[in-house]
Amino acid sequence: CMKQILVDSKIGNILSGGGTSPAQNTPRAWAEMVNAIQKYAMDNNRLRIPISYGVDAVHGHNNVVGATKFPQQIGLGAAWDTQLTWALGESTSRAVKATGPNWNYAPVLEIARDTRWGRYYETYSEDPYLAGALGSSFIQGTQKSGQVAATDKHFAAYSEPVNGHDRVPADVSQRYLQDTLLPPYKAGVDSGALTVMANSGAVNGVPATASHYLLTDLLREQWGFKGVVVSDWDDVLSLQTRYHLADNYADAAALAVNAGVDVAMLPPTDNQQFPAALRQAVQAGKVSGKRIDQAVSRVLTLKFKLGLFDRPFVDPAKADAAVLGA
Repeated sequence: CMKQILVDSKIGNILSGGGTSPAQNTPRAWAEMVNAIQKYAMDNNRLRIPISYGVDAVHGHNNVVGATKFPQQIGLGAAWDTQLTWALGESTSRAVKATGPNWNYAPVLEIARDTRWGRYYETYSEDPYLAGALGSSFIQGTQKSGQVAATDKHFAAYSEPVNGHDRVPADVSQRYLQDTLLPPYKAGVDSGALTVMANSGAVNGVPATASHYLLTDLLREQWGFKGVVVSDWDDVLSLQTRYHLADNYADAAALAVNAGVDVAMLPPTDNQQFPAALRQAVQAGKVSGKRIDQAVSRVLTLKFKLGLFDRPFVDPAKADAAVLGA
């Protein structure tokens, strides 16, 4: 499995999503698992480039049995306390790093204005200023050690589904988008978030994963974001299968990468298809080599900033104490 993913497909980032864990779900087992994957990747990689490893630690290191669970973001919003969210970000980061991962897919910087939406509880507030302030402090606490990246997500307007369901389009006025929905994400970028995750839905008819306006014109050119943009789960392929913007996977990959996606989040069944599709898009001239180099440089910069080239492994013997005492 590791040969197929890490060597044949040259995957450079791994995610244990919500509910995914080692067979023995203990902090030490996590550390041993991530170390084993990291060692295999580096031993079999021509350039010995370490992988980055992501988790959804959205209210504490919540996938690990025995780890401290903190309130969901809507509960933290009720506290109106940026120092508290900073401390929780720092504590979560310590637990995450002790078990091996170095990329936390949190916080959620949407605002809560539609109670039909099933992820309402993941937001801090209905108020853009409060959501941005609390999210920013969580990001700063998470990244204090310099060893774990936070994620500003889901950019943008993810919490405004037109029918209340998850991962569906948002139809909003440009003024509402600019004045109400975007400020929390901007606060996250200004606080130094190293990564941004794109919204799974569409914004005013354009899927966020394929929106050059959102991911490049606004995020990078206007806001000055320098980090890594990652898609959400299976969203590149969705440009073909769900939104029908592309005739094939190669064209879907070209749309996403040219819009500004640097890393595609893939389900396990897709670890070979996306790399092949992207290579096909490059060979057909639909994605430039310069754009690929740009994305690669952003990913490598992130890995250098996290210290992975100097400290690719963690100490499993210290994991239980670090997490269970967090």
